[in-house]
Amino acid sequence: YADLKARPFVQKWGLDDLLVGNVLDFSNCDTEKGKEIFAAAQCYKCHRVQGQGGIVGPDLTNAGRRFNTRDLLETLIDPSKEISDQYQAMIFQMEDGRTVSGRVVNLNGQTYMVQEDMINPGKLTRINVSKIEDSKVSKVSMMPTGLLDNFTRQEILDLLAYMKSTSVLEASSEE
Repeated sequence: YADLKARPFVQKWGLDDLLVGNVLDFSNCDTEKGKEIFAAAQCYKCHRVQGQGGIVGPDLTNAGRRFNTRDLLETLIDPSKEISDQYQAMIFQMEDGRTVSGRVVNLNGQTYMVQEDMINPGKLTRINVSKIEDSKVSKVSMMPTGLLDNFTRQEILDLLAYMKSTSVLEASSEE
């Protein structure tokens, strides 16, 4: 997060701030800059694109083909609006009063290994199943909100253009 936090705050972006009449104009976009923004926004920490990046979140190589631009942008702005059950976090209330929130990544007998920090996926919290007082599915995405707030409108458009282009690049490399 250091690089992202070092960037100046631009604005709290909403869908209406970026979509003009439900349309985005990609004609002046630079997909190479979009790839840099993808890295600067820390997306590679969790997501893979064309074989590069993390494996904690979904592979986004074909996101541009699977989702329309509006849905893709909406997910970036409000990641908690719709959460795939594959990536839902759990909230565990422990007997000792602690609350542990994250994705269960390993079940081993009476122990859950819980990933609480998507940016640091190797750091796992071990919890004893017998010490869980209550548990429920979290309604909050593990993907942080506000990831676009330190980028300009043009940088966000470049990012979207890059994300839309990766499925095209993947398809052409398979031929």
